[in-house]
Amino acid sequence: MSIKYSNTTADYIEWNTMLNLVRRLYKDKKHRLSLLIGCGCFFGLRISDLKTLTWNQLLTASKFSLIEKKTGKRREVKINESFQHHIRDCYQALKVEDMTEHCFLNNRGEVISTQI
Repeated sequence: MSIKYSNTTADYIEWNTMLNLVRRLYKDKKHRLSLLIGCGCFFGLRISDLKTLTWNQLLTASKFSLIEKKTGKRREVKINESFQHHIRDCYQALKVEDMTEHCFLNNRGEVISTQI
């Protein structure tokens, strides 16, 4: 996340380091953050597209389609089988009742913001 109107840079994270981070966040009961990082890395989507994901999209099939916000292109995303297990674990841990709910909500129940 960044402060509004500030410049940011990005760098890569090694795959094994990312997997360890996702596991540790899950163990620390930070299920949504664990899922957010996992989805970003496994799906290769921008945060603007991740914010639109619903539980229905992630849990009902092994792939889903979306139209990317930045490019306007249609994209089909396949969900890795082992990552599907992680998604289900997060879903159960968060005790979500509505499958149409967005996956990444803040404490007030609103879709997360990318600004502080």
